[in-house]
This record gives sequence, C-alpha cells and structure tokens, in this order.
Amino acid sequence: MDWMTQLAQYVPQTPQEAADKAALQNDVQKYGTAVLERSSLSGSHICCSGMILDPTMTQVLLVYHNIYQSFSWTGGHADGESDFLAVAIREAQEETGLQQVQPLCSAILSIDRLPVKAHIRRGEPVAAHFHDCISFGLLADPKQPLRIQPAENSAVCWKPIAELPELCQEPHMLPVYEKLIARMKQVRQEQQVILSQMVAPLLDWYAIHKRDLPWRKDQNPYHVWISEIMLQQTRVEAVKGYYQRFLTAFPIIQALAEADPEQVRKCWEGLGYYTRAKNLQRAAQQILEQYHGEFPTKHEEVLSLAGIGAYTAGAICSICYEQPTPAVDGNVLRVVMRLQDIQLENVECLHKPSWNWEHWSAFRMEHRTVRNVQLQHSVAAGNKKHKLCCLFGRKKLPDEKNSEWSGFCSVGNDMQSVSDRKADCWQGCGNSQTSWER
Repeated sequence: MDWMTQLAQYVPQTPQEAADKAALQNDVQKYGTAVLERSSLSGSHICCSGMILDPTMTQVLLVYHNIYQSFSWTGGHADGESDFLAVAIREAQEETGLQQVQPLCSAILSIDRLPVKAHIRRGEPVAAHFHDCISFGLLADPKQPLRIQPAENSAVCWKPIAELPELCQEPHMLPVYEKLIARMKQVRQEQQVILSQMVAPLLDWYAIHKRDLPWRKDQNPYHVWISEIMLQQTRVEAVKGYYQRFLTAFPIIQALAEADPEQVRKCWEGLGYYTRAKNLQRAAQQILEQYHGEFPTKHEEVLSLAGIGAYTAGAICSICYEQPTPAVDGNVLRVVMRLQDIQLENVECLHKPSWNWEHWSAFRMEHRTVRNVQLQHSVAAGNKKHKLCCLFGRKKLPDEKNSEWSGFCSVGNDMQSVSDRKADCWQGCGNSQTSWER
C-alpha cells in the first residue's frame, strides 16, 4: 500500500482528528512528497511515532525528551521515508536501545497535528512549526536492555501506565498518549476475538476431513515424537511406511537408545536429513538417563531434548498431554498476522521466538478451552494444500453470509469486514510442505 493511500484510509475518530487529517491531505495535495521532508514549505512535516507498551499492556516505555523537557513517546521525522511503520519502529529502537520491537497492528492509530516550539537542535536554531504525527501501537519485552540517546533524551524507563499523568509535563500531549493506549487495548481485544473465532471452524472442519493416519491412533508421546521428526521436510505418504517400520525395529524408547547407530541409520535410509535420526537416538539416550526411559511431560523438559525445537515440543505436549502449548510455524503465523492486520512486509522478526510467542498467546488462551489434541491436529492438518486458506482465506466458507465471520472488525481505524480481511490472509504464504500434512 502506498503512503498516500494509507493516509486516505485512516478513519479519524474525533472532530479534531478529522481536521488534522484534512490539513495534512491538503498539504499533500499542494506539496506532494515534500511533506515527508523537514524542509517542507507547508510549515509542517510528517513524523512517525510509537506508543510502546509491554505485552500485558500495564507498562509504558517513556523517554525523557531533552527538547520538550518531559517524558514522552518515541518518534522521529520521516525524512523522505514513506514506510511510516518502519520509521516508527526504527526511531523506537534508536531512542531506547531496544533490539526487538513489534507492531501491535499495521493500522495507523492516530494522526495529530502537534505544535513544536522554537528550539536549538545540535547548535542550530529551529523555528516553531508543526508535526503531523502518524502514530502506531508497538510492543516490546521489558526485559530487554535499554540505553539513552544523548542527542535526544536523558532517560529511558518503563513506567506503570497509571503514572503517566504525573510524568507527562506537556498538557496537550497527555490526551494523545491516553487515547493511543486506549486504542491499543481495544485492538488487542479485537485481535483476541478474531483468534477465538478461528477455533470452532477449525474443529468443525477437522471433524469432517481428518485423515486416518497411523500416528493419530494414540497419544503415546514416543509415537507422536517419531512422527513429528519424520514429517519435517517430508511428505505424509513417504513417512507412513517408514513410521511403521521404525516402530517395529524400535518399539520402545529404550530399544532406540541402546540400538547400534548403524541400525538406526539403516532404518532411516531414504528419508534424508540424517541428522534427524542421530538426534532421535541422542534424545532417546537422554530420556533413558534423565527420565528413566519415560518420556518427559513438562514442556521445558521436552524442549531440552536433542533435535526438538519449539514447534515439535508444542505438538507433543498438546497432542499427548493436553497442554495449551500449540505448535506454530511461519505459515500459521502469517495467517494469524493477516487476520490481525499486521502487514508482513513490515515485519522482519517473524521467526524470532519472542514474536512467535507473543502473537500466539491469545490463541493459546483459546487452546485451553477445547481438547488440545483436536485443535492441534486441526491447525496442522488445515494447512495441507492451504486448507486454512479455504477456512479463512481466498475461498469463502460454505455459508459466508450467515457465518460468524460476517460483521465488522475495527482493528485500529481500519474499519473492515472480517470476511474482507480473510480474503487476503493467505496471500504470499508460500507452499511449504514441512509439517502441514500431519
């Protein structure tokens, strides 16, 4: 989406916001891309700001701005850049030292024309002017290290949101901060509603279309573990025979742990990626030594086994132990992010653990309310040949007009029907055949 279209699609929620948007659009019509530069002749120019909250939305990250002599949000000049969200994230990182900052959503939360008093910047006088502040909601982990940016601020700290009125020394800015925080909380609520609405259609689809696969016969963690490892980068039809032969050769964990490595390699021969077989035996030996041959039941213990990552550990604990630890990879995240109005081109941290966990947390809450094994199988199976696309993407549900997906979702200011949002949720998600045929 180009920046002018993004500005046009922003929906003001107050008369003042409507006036500020109209003023900016008039400047854009008159001066064009010059409004992206500080040298704009209009007397105002675009800045991109971010309100940074922690994932619980109880703390706000503030910087003590040297020019404004007050604790404030982060942000900076567009300086010719038209990817406003990217600028807001970059400025947040530069001003605070944060390494990982994630957008709550891609929508503009507010556009405000704000006065800037005359000041001295780096020894040079700057005349009074206006900033057209384009604001976004950002999330960050408070455990990350912080640092000041001496040219901009003299303090960076997390503070309880309740203390914001005492810390903000600019009376005209406090209402801006408070409305952004309120809108971020509203967005979070709407995102959770969207994710909760995913559960029932997935379970209904799985009940009708689930396949008869050998590793679904029971919830034995050893069996599920073997199948999960075999299905990595390998198609279901290729795995079926290997799975049965492998369990015949090594029916219990102890048998695998004590087997000749050459026998294990021979049973794996043809599946490729032989490190998987080596790690299987290493993990079996760990289980034998540390857990007396019994597969561990705690998520962190499963995650500590050789060759097991977050996805596999989540699958095992969900399917075998009914724990709310869904397995998720980039394909599912892309669907979730599209539904939550997070544009992929603005996200470079898609595969970072902190991003995955944060944006899956709401779905994990829904995961607690249903049979975890059914939901996990439905999420995984739903991706075979883009079945999630059929449920939430380009193809409509059988009864689209009367389904729970009709209606509207107002994430940020982008009033859009959920059906419309579904229509693009799978675009560009690739055609991975990793674990999605399970």
